[in-house]
Amino acid sequence: MSLEGSDSQGPGKRHPACGMPGHPGDSPGESRARRNWLFPTFLLALLAVPALPALPGGGGTAEAQTVEDQLAALAEDNAALYILPLTEGLGYALNSGLFDTAHAMGAFRFDVSARVFGALTPVDVRRFDAILPDTLHFAHPALGNRTYPAPYQPRGDDPSTPSAAGTGAGVVMEPAGSFRQDLLQAGEDPDAYNLRFPDGLDLSVIPYAVLQLVVGVGFGSEVMVRFLPTFELGADVGNARAVGWGVKHEIGRWVELPIDLSLQVGRQSVEVGDYLDGSSREMGILAGRTFGPLSVYGTAGTRRSSVEVRYRVQNPEGLPTLPEDGTEVAFRSGLDSTLAMGAGFRLQFLLLNLAGQYLAGDYDSFSVKVGLGLP
Repeated sequence: MSLEGSDSQGPGKRHPACGMPGHPGDSPGESRARRNWLFPTFLLALLAVPALPALPGGGGTAEAQTVEDQLAALAEDNAALYILPLTEGLGYALNSGLFDTAHAMGAFRFDVSARVFGALTPVDVRRFDAILPDTLHFAHPALGNRTYPAPYQPRGDDPSTPSAAGTGAGVVMEPAGSFRQDLLQAGEDPDAYNLRFPDGLDLSVIPYAVLQLVVGVGFGSEVMVRFLPTFELGADVGNARAVGWGVKHEIGRWVELPIDLSLQVGRQSVEVGDYLDGSSREMGILAGRTFGPLSVYGTAGTRRSSVEVRYRVQNPEGLPTLPEDGTEVAFRSGLDSTLAMGAGFRLQFLLLNLAGQYLAGDYDSFSVKVGLGLP
């Protein structure tokens, strides 16, 4: 991805910050982020990934390093915090809506559907505190190598900045204290060392969608396959694809119960070009009743997922505070087994059926379905 720009203007100045999504004209990354909104809504979370720049940061202790080297050192850590709601939200969305009823269809019965899922991003992940260096080293032309504690302060005194799920402008960090004074004394423009973080993308819902087929195989069991047909998102992104499977078995076939009770298990995976790989596993129970065309149920189970993001930085101009051209940046968000509880319904009209589900957890999630089939 192309990264360029800074909070300063004018020729001949250093560019310690990169162009950020949400500022028209700032960078190719920003224009790419705006093009993302032209795609279907449920792909927005996936398409945001390659638009992410290598965010500015700080770190490093070697005195031989330039200021720019140190400010680029924490780019990956800040990028991971910025995209965290996308990776975690996608992990939760992948686990939604495996089956619609606690009762199993009979043999040779089937259901074909389109399903849209979403995970609601909690308020506490919509902002994060930018990671900055505790100390910074500067080779002053007159005073020699100098070390500055707390070399940066946020413009406006608020160190927090929006994540991809948040709203508002990204924080701008400015040189402070003796670091700022020494830059002025050395004839440097302190604003050329400002660190500008990206705006929030206002992604309060992380969406996902698939096509799904469920078939009754007899013996109180159903099997499910879901997939997103491979298609190209554009030359900059590559192909997207998704696949998954699930199995449900009705306990009531073996034990007489006053309600329908089934066990379910499933696994899903999704890929977006060379940028994103996600997978999830779910295991749980469904308990409910059917009243004519309406089926209702409650569900509880465990969910586990993993999402890995990676990209190569494009920095052909050799901007000093960005990683070297071609550097691969990668980070992973993994969710340990978490309990999810919720409820759902299915309403059948001849061959047409509608279904919905809501799950409560660290990230509340939902699914909505329109299907055709023989119940």
